[in-house]
Amino acid sequence: MKTRKEIFDSFAEEYDSFRPKYPLEFISCVAKRVGLCTRSKLLEIGCGSGQTTRAFGELDFKVLAIDPSEALISIAKKHFEDSPSVRYDCLSFEDYDSNGQRYDFVFAANSFHWIAPEISWKKTHHLLKPKGFFSALTIKREIGPGLRDELDALYDKFSSAFLQMNSLSPVPGPIKANLPFQKNYFSIEGEVSYKFDVEYDADSYCGLMRTMSDHRMLPHSIQTEFFRDLKGICERHGKFKVANTATAKIYKKK
Repeated sequence: MKTRKEIFDSFAEEYDSFRPKYPLEFISCVAKRVGLCTRSKLLEIGCGSGQTTRAFGELDFKVLAIDPSEALISIAKKHFEDSPSVRYDCLSFEDYDSNGQRYDFVFAANSFHWIAPEISWKKTHHLLKPKGFFSALTIKREIGPGLRDELDALYDKFSSAFLQMNSLSPVPGPIKANLPFQKNYFSIEGEVSYKFDVEYDADSYCGLMRTMSDHRMLPHSIQTEFFRDLKGICERHGKFKVANTATAKIYKKK
């Protein structure tokens, strides 16, 4: 079974090209909600190539962003060569040693589920200052009914292959496994949501799907067939918009 480092190292350039960036307006709302200021110290867990980091950097917050993928960190550093407010370090959250540093805000965008819950919540709690905040950020996509129906049929066709990939996934477990650990260390403080549209064509949508770990892990022959069918469906629809909802769930350290 591949590690998350091996998975993301294998398609870092595609990840950087096709994964949507979190809108600056959304990140501004999150920063306001948790009371950040220019003196605040931030830690990002699993930064990828900087899809979320960039917005926090543009707002001049001091961010340490970590990720175990050398390829993704290399790309991320290029985006911030002239930004003194953002630092990157190539290591996993499990291996990160803060040497006593405590943070005002810790955040993870589409990455927290890769860490075993018995480690993630306890260590995040430890790394935060008293009354500090943690946020898990996600993006949910919604596609119009015509295209959506065709995509649903496609995924039904390949459902057994995806079920097998999910059983082999290095992700520790379902989100409900987090609840007992979360309640021990954090109280829920609400959430921030922001809607935005992204326009795709066949190539860009297939590119996005190729950055999804379960799609990437499909056996080569099945993956080839799946993406051939996916591209055919998308080409029939030309350019199309996907409604995105960015959400930040806010937790306060107990």
